[in-house]
Amino acid sequence: MRWPGSHLRGPSRSVNSIQRLRAKITTLALMAAALTWPVHAETQTIEITLKGTTFSPAEVKIPVGQNVVVKFKNLNAAPAEIESKPLKIEKVVQGGGDITANVKAKSAGKFLFVDEFHEDVAKGYFIAE
Repeated sequence: MRWPGSHLRGPSRSVNSIQRLRAKITTLALMAAALTWPVHAETQTIEITLKGTTFSPAEVKIPVGQNVVVKFKNLNAAPAEIESKPLKIEKVVQGGGDITANVKAKSAGKFLFVDEFHEDVAKGYFIAE
């Protein structure tokens, strides 16, 4: 039994033309997407330690509008709760442990961060420029 069209030895020219056109359109679409794809600079990573009730460094400069990864290391035996209300950070770090937080300041300014368990004395600042 022969299938309809089985007598043809290969695809017709119109089928090949359509396939080539589809390939060209796909290539152009991918090139256009690549041109509009956002280019990101390498993400900055900052390390802040907490020993006793002192953050080191106590003031950290960050760029406005860019994501920054902040690694908080707790050198104390007791847990700490790192909080910055304006930058929406609230994380518990176990004694001797560390956590990371993604920080992005939308505007320039000085933003407080604290160990919430000792917020009256354990303070630091992100300075967004």
